[in-house]
Amino acid sequence: MPSKEWSVQCVCDEIIVISEKLRNSIVDHQTAPAPFPPSLWRESVKSEDGISTLDLSCNNCDKEIEYRWNAVIMENPHTKKRDMQDTKTGHVGLFKDEWEETMYVTPNSWVKGKRTVHKVKIVKRPRKSRHSNSLQDIMQRWTMGHSLYYIQFALAGIEGVIDPKEMNLLKQRMKENKVLQDGLGNEGYHDEEKRFIDAEIYYNEAVKHGKAEVVRILRDYLTRVAESHNWEKMILSLLYTQIFDIAMADGEIWSGEVEVLQMIVDEWGLDIGIPLLKGMTDASGRGI
Repeated sequence: MPSKEWSVQCVCDEIIVISEKLRNSIVDHQTAPAPFPPSLWRESVKSEDGISTLDLSCNNCDKEIEYRWNAVIMENPHTKKRDMQDTKTGHVGLFKDEWEETMYVTPNSWVKGKRTVHKVKIVKRPRKSRHSNSLQDIMQRWTMGHSLYYIQFALAGIEGVIDPKEMNLLKQRMKENKVLQDGLGNEGYHDEEKRFIDAEIYYNEAVKHGKAEVVRILRDYLTRVAESHNWEKMILSLLYTQIFDIAMADGEIWSGEVEVLQMIVDEWGLDIGIPLLKGMTDASGRGI
């Protein structure tokens, strides 16, 4: 008995056909309960061979079709809504912003039945293998850009949770600083969104081992970042100012954040710092 098939129409009008098993795996991946924390990476769908990660693309235009939960279904922490909305039944969606265009599918994209003989193009792309979320793979592609993201995650979450406003600013920085971060990532890893997610995964892993481990790693990366800039105070002062903005993104500052900011000032040997906060109280009412 032949296997059942599902299809979807690409923006180039090509009809993409996959097996029912593969379609069900994608839908299950997108509709399963959200992980905690919500931004944590979840395992991608496996290809028909059950080993390699599924890369979904169109045979005609050769463009990748996004399906991953964290890229399509996860809510924007600032708007509390999804950036990529449900697609028209039977069609691939197209999301555009000022940086890129992304073709994607949601659970209702697929229709039952084969409308053409064309098959989905499933290939093993080396660039995808670099995006594995195992800690070993993450550390192999770690760059100074990763380190800067970790520093900001550590500051934002030092009190135990990252405020949605702080996370939103972090994501804005990820896009606004793309050129700078690509420059820092001169080891050859230039996917900014993946770099951001890598750092968040590593930060979340450090959190499991307690605040002391988060701070230990933070101190190490502070030194590495400074060394990468030859301890140039003008550059480090600029980075400090950007990091300071993360702490104030939610309109409040906590003593734990002040401690991290002072740590950065001390580690980098900066003349500027947080004296302007002296005498103030933090969000809990404690003195700074």
